[in-house]
Amino acid sequence: MILVTAALNGFTQPINGNGQHLTGTIAQEVGAIHSFSFDISPQNAGFDLIQSRKTIIRATNTTTGRNEFAGRVLLASQKMSSSGLVSKSVTCESFLGYLYDSVQPYKAEELYTLNEFIDLVLTNHNEQVEAEKQIFRGKVDVEVADTERVYKGLQYQTSFETLKTKLVDVYGGELEIEEIDGILYLNYLKQIGTTRTTAIELGRNMQEASREVSPLNIITRVIPLGAKLKIEVTDSNGNVTEQESEERLTLKGYELPDGTILNVPWLDDEEKIETLGVVVGVLDLPDVTDPFNLYTKTRDFMTNENRVELSHTLTALDLKEIGQDIDGLYCGDSYPVRNKLIGLDEVLRITKKTIDIRAPYKGSITIGEKKTTLSKIQATETERVNMKLQDLTGTVENLNVSTGYISSQIETLATSMTQTINEIVTSALATYVTTTELERVTQEISSSITQRADEIRIDFNNSIESVTNDLSENLSSAFTELNAYIRYYMDAEGKPYIELGTSDSDILCVITNDRFSFYENDYEVAYISDNRLYIENATILTEMKIGAFTWRMRENGNLSLFRTGED
Repeated sequence: MILVTAALNGFTQPINGNGQHLTGTIAQEVGAIHSFSFDISPQNAGFDLIQSRKTIIRATNTTTGRNEFAGRVLLASQKMSSSGLVSKSVTCESFLGYLYDSVQPYKAEELYTLNEFIDLVLTNHNEQVEAEKQIFRGKVDVEVADTERVYKGLQYQTSFETLKTKLVDVYGGELEIEEIDGILYLNYLKQIGTTRTTAIELGRNMQEASREVSPLNIITRVIPLGAKLKIEVTDSNGNVTEQESEERLTLKGYELPDGTILNVPWLDDEEKIETLGVVVGVLDLPDVTDPFNLYTKTRDFMTNENRVELSHTLTALDLKEIGQDIDGLYCGDSYPVRNKLIGLDEVLRITKKTIDIRAPYKGSITIGEKKTTLSKIQATETERVNMKLQDLTGTVENLNVSTGYISSQIETLATSMTQTINEIVTSALATYVTTTELERVTQEISSSITQRADEIRIDFNNSIESVTNDLSENLSSAFTELNAYIRYYMDAEGKPYIELGTSDSDILCVITNDRFSFYENDYEVAYISDNRLYIENATILTEMKIGAFTWRMRENGNLSLFRTGED
């Protein structure tokens, strides 16, 4: 359950649960301002507490104890439906949005450590806003220039825009607000979140999936811009001084490794131009003062960063909500993701998540947003199409077979096997194979063969494997458990046989087309074949019948022979 509270002027009121109904959606995104939208009616106890830019809203998952949202009401507008019902439509933003409430004063560029520049921005912010909106520097682990210093200034942007354009857009990393004991801290991290072991996979907790390939951010002609150039300026008195200009260092005139002199300020990616055409873009490298470094960083960008963006949108069930998983599905965390139908089998990160507060176990998540090359995308798509075509024939055939029919066929197979085994065991007992050993073997066979029909998942052939796979990938664990007792093999001549009993058991049974064998410690001690029983050692405790004659053990230990039916 998601518990939502509204707080205004020191008073806090739950606005859902205990008969109070609230419908709403929380939207989370890595490095961005989270939002929460909901409608509230006048009958709700918190209706009058909802005020734009003043009310604090918190949405807490009562199962995990996590704050799924914490922020303020940004806008609350009243509306009336055609039936005359009045309500408020409320839009909230997380505490990171407070950084839009202040503007950074102009300050000329100079060198700072990263922490010093963040402190400068936050100090300016805190001087302009109320106490509850003040934010302080938290954890910082983003790497900047080799000198560990940044050359920055301030130009009348909001505090959020300043941090994003001058830090995140240049050095990468992600911003988040962490609340500790009522105080807000700004973390600037390489990557928010952790890696989890809980998998998101088809047939388990993944319900729907879609894949998006976006080449919109690819630059095929890159113009790198380095540090600002310095020029000599002569004043009216003839004094010459060196001043920084707005002109930037470029690659024009740079000698390439093959000896070619660039007469243009850009580098072309010929492969991408052939596929996408000419798309010109700027690579901002304001701290680079050496042409060689400018060239090297540009080539690195074109190889490692300037790639197609892949993202996958899923509808997944958060099974932690119902006690079925150790980990929940959290925005910013990474998970093993598996769906062979859309070519997924790797550890990917949840970058966006949408939560319905009425059903927090079910949500839409965006994963991946990874970058890859165009050629790799094309190769993957070709491979996936081929796989889909190969699967299609079997899928169409299997769709014509109902689940009930499959179950009845498996049940019939199990019954037939049980009858066959019972006949063999009965025959063996009738000819007085060692009773103790046969009882033990019979018990193992019976316990294996008489499993419920819908639990039998023996991989007898590729058809059965195809059927069981189409029924559900969830059955893999059941198959593994059953495979511990019944195994299907091919011998050296390519003939099939079945092995019964646990792999670590001293006694095993092996069934072939013409032989039923008993093994003890990997040695064949008895077998039935060609309507005959062969056994090395037999212990007969009571009697043995051969044709019309019976051998019977007397109480005194003597052995008597008489015709069947006679005393």
